[in-house]
Amino acid sequence: MLLFASTATSTQVPDQDRALAVLQFFRGTLSDVQLKEFHDRIKDERDPVDEPEVTDLVAALHDRWSGEPDAHDYDDSALVITTQSVRPDQPVTTRVVSQDRLDELDTSERDSVDLVAPMDLELDMVFTRPKGFVTRIVHSGIGTQAGIGDQAWSIGFLLDAALSPQDAAHVQARWGSSDPDDLLDIRPMADIVTALLSGWGEQDRSNRAQRRSAARAPKKRPGNPGGNKSRKTSPAS
Repeated sequence: MLLFASTATSTQVPDQDRALAVLQFFRGTLSDVQLKEFHDRIKDERDPVDEPEVTDLVAALHDRWSGEPDAHDYDDSALVITTQSVRPDQPVTTRVVSQDRLDELDTSERDSVDLVAPMDLELDMVFTRPKGFVTRIVHSGIGTQAGIGDQAWSIGFLLDAALSPQDAAHVQARWGSSDPDDLLDIRPMADIVTALLSGWGEQDRSNRAQRRSAARAPKKRPGNPGGNKSRKTSPAS
């Protein structure tokens, strides 16, 4: 657990990996009931608990358990939680409509569509951008190196945080059905989530973190082979 705590509080690690390390730390230190409560609180936009608070808590526990007091210049005042809502006055929403539903909309209503899923998925729902901590966890969990189980969990985590309870339950029920005619599966949902994160700026955040990490890395001597090539990314279409 100290390894996860060290990763979660390191300034040399990308934001997405730090968020995932925080999650792994609490998975290993909380009971099932406590872990569910933690998940519910970080997914709830009305709850003020977000990344700064949980990261400071992990840093304090790391210092106590590792025998390195004040290693992170911990400020216990950051753990004071109030009932004040952190929900923005105008939350960022994204209406996602599948191609079959888009064809049924009139011209005026199509203007309210932000993202079109290019399949007949029978989807028309509004996602609300969750806390940054949630989007960073999901971004790390649906990466190309993540296993299918982690990807499925991360997508479900975002659905619970960004959709109404009714819409989230509807998607999860269809996802788990055995209907061979229902095209809603992990692949199209992963494409939709990737496009949402890109639209919400999480991809840009990841690119910035990678550039900062590369800038801190030792420079290679002239003539050394290798080097990372940049590649543009775009939302699913």
